[in-house]
Amino acid sequence: MRLTPWDATLSHLRSRRFSALGVCLLSSPSEKLVIRADLNRLQILVSEFSEPQRLDAFVKILGQPSRVFSGKTPAPVGHRNNHLHFYDDLGLYLHEHHATYLIGGVCVVFEPGEAFFPTTEPFTGELYVAGQLIQRGMTPKEILAASPLPLRGHLGHSLVVDGERFSFDIETYALKTPSGRKSTKRLLSQVSIGFKNSHRIC
Repeated sequence: MRLTPWDATLSHLRSRRFSALGVCLLSSPSEKLVIRADLNRLQILVSEFSEPQRLDAFVKILGQPSRVFSGKTPAPVGHRNNHLHFYDDLGLYLHEHHATYLIGGVCVVFEPGEAFFPTTEPFTGELYVAGQLIQRGMTPKEILAASPLPLRGHLGHSLVVDGERFSFDIETYALKTPSGRKSTKRLLSQVSIGFKNSHRIC
């Protein structure tokens, strides 16, 4: 029987170390992280999400963040800023909503030098969006050709799509010419996977 990429991932991970809670953990920073997402679900290793969760649910899979950023300007008294939880060695970060404490998005950073919130290392795992592998160095045309999602251009630098449970924002950046000017060719910089309704308190 021929295994699909999804089945092959599950088969590979069944032999791995699990926590006391039955959650699969990365055994080392060098181990490949596999993320699969579509408009209805997000899977990190063998853990699936269909609704926003608090940070603890992700810590059980990825471990503790390497650092947390809550903005340069302190929040007013009695309030808090959004928090970004960085996993620098994995090349991603989690966006936590200030009011609900829910993780509203997972951002996979392929080109830290082109990211507004850069990780220290690029993402070196595998990211599948609606079954299609998204890789560093892809052009917008290649992403559109590979993806079955109805992606649309946004502001000239990103491809976006919204679903009932998840949304995607695929950011690109312009390459520079030898003279230092921006060229017309663009490459993938990061992919943001957003939970819908993570801002709702009730």
